[in-house]
Amino acid sequence: MSLLDIIANIGNKAPMEDSADVVPAKYLRYIISGDSCRIVPSTNNNPKPSVEDLSKIRKVILEGVMPMSCNDLCKDMVRLEAVEYASNFSARFVRSLHSAFANCMSIIYLDLTKWEKEDYQPHFVNLNSMFSNCQSLIEVMMGNWKMHRVAETCNMFSRCYSLQVLDCSKWKFYSLRDARQMFAYCEALSRLQIQDWGMH
Repeated sequence: MSLLDIIANIGNKAPMEDSADVVPAKYLRYIISGDSCRIVPSTNNNPKPSVEDLSKIRKVILEGVMPMSCNDLCKDMVRLEAVEYASNFSARFVRSLHSAFANCMSIIYLDLTKWEKEDYQPHFVNLNSMFSNCQSLIEVMMGNWKMHRVAETCNMFSRCYSLQVLDCSKWKFYSLRDARQMFAYCEALSRLQIQDWGMH
């Protein structure tokens, strides 16, 4: 390598192992142990646990590189109390989170900041009904999310009766087409800063 090449590469980061070379799995696998559940990527289209089994889960651990579609990720886990992340968790390829946490009626706090990282930015598109009917949810941490490619947020927080804390001041919706009833029945949410959302 010449001196010019060395100078040109100063400050460049080494390529990430899970960058463009990684092809995400298409499916998810639910591994239930007692009242805990590990959700991991899978190449096989495994049947999702029954509604009865989902209703017993109190803790979810997300592992690995999530697929493009995480629709219904934790849907109907009515006793879910905590979502945790393994060190290898990545949402780099996720596009859709339709009903991802819908009907998680017991969860009070959700930290989703790990879905966005400095070294990559997921291109979320569909967030319809993502938290619909999370009746006990008080706070969602997702203020760092990049929303510029999100097209749909219908019923995203619908029936989140207890929601009080949502930092959305840095969100920018340049592609939003449909946001019907996004905050319908959010009776405890007294303040929303949306003037800088970038919608036209």
